[in-house]
Amino acid sequence: MSKKIALISYHTDPFSSLGGDTSGGMNVYVRELTKSFSKLGHKIDVFTRSDKIRSEKNKPLDGNSRIIRILAGPEKKIDKNKLSNYTTKFTEQIFSFTNKEKHKYDLVISHYWLSGIIGKKLSERWKIPLIIRFHTLGQQKKDILNNFSFYENKNRIKTEKKLCEFSHAIVVSSKNEKRAIIKEYLIDTNKIHIIPCGVNLDFFKPKKNTKINLGLQKNTKYFLTVGRIDPVKGLDLFIHSLSFLKRLNPQLKFHALHIGGEVKKKNKACNLKSLDSGDFQSTSQKKEVKRILNLSKKFHLSDHFSFIGSKSHEELSLWYSAVDILAIPSRYETFCLVALEAASCGLPTIGYKVGGMSESIEENFTGILVPERRTSEFALALNNLVADIKFSKKLGKFGRKRAQTFSWEKTAKSEIKVWEALTV
Repeated sequence: MSKKIALISYHTDPFSSLGGDTSGGMNVYVRELTKSFSKLGHKIDVFTRSDKIRSEKNKPLDGNSRIIRILAGPEKKIDKNKLSNYTTKFTEQIFSFTNKEKHKYDLVISHYWLSGIIGKKLSERWKIPLIIRFHTLGQQKKDILNNFSFYENKNRIKTEKKLCEFSHAIVVSSKNEKRAIIKEYLIDTNKIHIIPCGVNLDFFKPKKNTKINLGLQKNTKYFLTVGRIDPVKGLDLFIHSLSFLKRLNPQLKFHALHIGGEVKKKNKACNLKSLDSGDFQSTSQKKEVKRILNLSKKFHLSDHFSFIGSKSHEELSLWYSAVDILAIPSRYETFCLVALEAASCGLPTIGYKVGGMSESIEENFTGILVPERRTSEFALALNNLVADIKFSKKLGKFGRKRAQTFSWEKTAKSEIKVWEALTV
């Protein structure tokens, strides 16, 4: 039976370009699931905060879904930790919009804790169930980044606990995430549903001649990191690993590329000379880029590491097909979507055994997992994979095969079962 869903993605527009301070895996998740829900016959209204004056405020996505951009606070990018100041206004605007259109929804789905604040109010007013997916947990981020000058909204952790208690269902991507919620917030396990992320199998598949087409050199080994420019992504750990690798194998010709971040001008061509901190838009990204580039300079790696800016989600499959290894040096990953996308393109992955990584990568079958923060072991894994081409191709082949068991439609159908149990 078709459902009418109010989906809240307050702090980030799921249809904005990837690589910003708040745009990443969650954007892809919401976007792809919305498409799948629609194809399965459900009607989805995606509510997000308008942060661009020229953006369309009400845009159909297909026959069943649309994105509704709500004006709440200044129509510009705002530090997400300050966005809690505008959740009440955002909620009021949704009520105004739905009253005018005389809409009734079957349930509310909130993504991230800020959206949860709004979803709770909608759920209470409309007397319908609330499903929430946090994507990351405040307490875990606090524990992981305690060595950095890390600022997080002081109300986040206690708000997440209240939302866990209030919500009718919590969706997580991995067993690790479920354990973390139970540990941090003492929540009934029956309320938590493990539903892995999906991958677009038609699009993310091996492509030919990409190394040449992207202007990469044949005799160089290329490592790729993908994601937001943020201390949690562990690019400093990666630089340390590259330094070990250089000493371990001085003859190896390699170059590491990072895709991500919002640049002032679109990086139209592959340029192995790294973008500078001044090329990025946000203050936090400028700061992190400067820190990483200074570290690479300190270890004489300036010619081996480059920030090449953001790429469209569609372009990523070309890069996955062109490089030799996907490196994920993150300090924490709830469920690493890029590892699944890379595997679908036949690219082996090396990552730290943190968070849900062991559920994204099948160890020694689709990739290699290294003990947390062991940068020298990470370097050894890089060296072993570039040296053993046969094993590397084997990981890529098995990764592609395993990725076939994931799809966004499968993810959507699993979540719909949760809906059905709540709306009987």
